[in-house]
Amino acid sequence: MTIPQKVMDAAAELRAMYGEHVEHLGEFQGAQAYYYHFPDDVTVGFPCVYLLKEGKLTEIGGFFALDILGSFFKDVEEV
Repeated sequence: MTIPQKVMDAAAELRAMYGEHVEHLGEFQGAQAYYYHFPDDVTVGFPCVYLLKEGKLTEIGGFFALDILGSFFKDVEEV
């Protein structure tokens, strides 16, 4: 799947630092969800999730980003 340019632009700083790791998750509450998948050897804080709905992009961080990712990755342990 091709990642929309709005998402790629929002993740530009992460892509420049860590490489091309933007992935499509699927649909979340009527929006298409994407996230930046940090390389395994990178230790960071919260992940970045991007929601795209009707051309509007929303960047999500913090615990809500973890909740969104958890809805797609069922085998992730809750902290």
